[in-house]
This record gives sequence, C-alpha cells and structure tokens, in this order.
Amino acid sequence: MRRLAPLTVVLALACGDTAADDTTSSTTSSTGGGGAASGGGGASGGGGVASGGGGSTSAGCPSCGDVVDLSTPKSAGLVEASGLAASGVHPGVFWAHNDSGDSARLFAFSEDGAARGTYDVAGLDPVDWEDMSRGPCADPAKSCLYIGDIGDNGRSRSTYTLVRVEEPAALAPGGATLTPEVFTFQYPDGSHNAEALMVHPQTGVVYIATKSARATRVYAFPTPLDATQTMTLEDVGQATVPDLLALVTGGDIHPAGDGVLLRTYSTVWYYPIARGQTVGAALAGTPCALPTPVEGQGETVAFTLTGDGYRTLSEGAGEVLHGVSCR
Repeated sequence: MRRLAPLTVVLALACGDTAADDTTSSTTSSTGGGGAASGGGGASGGGGVASGGGGSTSAGCPSCGDVVDLSTPKSAGLVEASGLAASGVHPGVFWAHNDSGDSARLFAFSEDGAARGTYDVAGLDPVDWEDMSRGPCADPAKSCLYIGDIGDNGRSRSTYTLVRVEEPAALAPGGATLTPEVFTFQYPDGSHNAEALMVHPQTGVVYIATKSARATRVYAFPTPLDATQTMTLEDVGQATVPDLLALVTGGDIHPAGDGVLLRTYSTVWYYPIARGQTVGAALAGTPCALPTPVEGQGETVAFTLTGDGYRTLSEGAGEVLHGVSCR
C-alpha cells in the first residue's frame, strides 16, 4: 500500500465509540462518526492495480490485498454504473444505478454476477443520479438505500434531491417497484457538482463530497431529514485529496463507522476516523492510498457488508466488479 504522509489522526483501537458532532444543532446540523480500525481478511492476486498492494501500515490504515476480478454483473441495462452499495439485508448482494440519462431504477446483483432483479423507483424522473449508499432508515432497525441526484456539471441547479428507499425483504427475479421518500436540499454557498454520497451507518447522517479540481468540500445534511421543506446543508470542511487531478467520483463510510473511502479516477483513498472525531475532521486529515483497479471510468466504491474490503465497478457495458480484501 502506498502511503503519502503520516496521518494527522490516530485511530481508536476499540469499537463502539460515541459518534461526534460535525455541527451543534440536531435541527440544523449533523453528527459525524467515531470508531475503530476497519477489519477483514486478506485477498490474493488479480486485476490491474493503479496504486499499491498489500502490507501493513500505521495510524489506522488497513492492510489490503491485491485487486481481484470478481465477476461481470449480468443485470441487463446496467451499462453506466455510477453508484454502488452493499445490501444490508441480503448478504453478498450489491445495488447499483446508472448515471444520468436512465430512468429511476436500481439493479441488484450477487457478487458472482448473477442478476437479482431490477427495481423501479416510483414517480421519479432523475436529473443526474451520481452515487448511492446504504444506511439506517428513519426507523433505525430497517436498512435503506440513499441515492443522490447531485450531478451538476454546469453548476446551474439551485436545488438537488436525495432519494431514500427501504431495501426489499425479498429479491424478485424480474424486479419490483419501490416507493421513495424524496428530500430536496440546497448548499449554503451556491451550486456544486458532486458524485460522492455517504451515509454514516450508526448515526444515519448523510454527507456529500463535491467534485472539483480546486477543492473537495464536504457537506452534511441536517437531522432528521425533512421532506416538507428545502433543507440547507452545512459545510463541514475540506477533504484532503492528494491526487494531481483531485476529482472525487465516489465514497463510502465503513460499516463500523471507523473510516471513510473516497475515490478518484486513479486512486482509492482511506481516511481513519479517530475516537470522538467527526467525519469532516477525518476527511481533512492525510489519507493513505489503497489498491485501486485500472478502470475505464471508475466512479463507484463501496465497502462490503462486513467491512472486510471494498468493491468497485466502472461505467460501461460488461464491466468487471473488482474486489479488494483488507484487515
């Protein structure tokens, strides 16, 4: 694994820490995450790698194996994957959606590539779906998928939407229709283009990291989410993205809440979250580079359900699901 600089944060060694607040009010702000180092098993050889392989690191960076080619998802219609998330209900299943230009639908497939259904999201006409994440529903005992209609290449939109759907209890071969909750929001400082949406698995707080070569800003949604009005997000800081062309195209938070992944077209970056530290503060620290697959246009990254690694899938028809195992 390639390490660029010493981390500015120290990772807690025990799980179950109380999440810290990124802001101060429950009605106009959000909470961040705390926790422990990410766990998991090793992996063996495989696909092309843009940045470093295995080995151990310090200060909370995981030790990861090489990139492996897992499968080619057989979901008909999944031709421009822009969002990816591990199911919290069906182990070994992943959810994905296409980039702009598609209808409002989600694709479920197993890690071996088997199609597990296509699910229409009722009543929606997406502008530019760019990323998805899994997290708790309003009822924290349930698992929900969050989709960000957050693309804005021309920075011309005044408002954006967050879509939340509960994961179906059963996967139907032909698919089904999901009923969404839709939340309208705006940024506090004008329009932004973004492709990374993350949900903290313990607190349910939703974060967005912008896509800009100048600076990657991180914004948090207020809690609880309110579908009756246009919510204003809170700027919780700037992420440190060491790429020469630092265009963030995806992100995810570890299931234990102890680390964050951000990816660019060339690198997967890992940011440990120390005990009591906010997500915004963690992303401001110096990350470590994890094994990164060579992909034509990589815009997705998702932790596995257990957090023992991560998966990526490029845009394009017939692309390979890549996997990396970490400990």
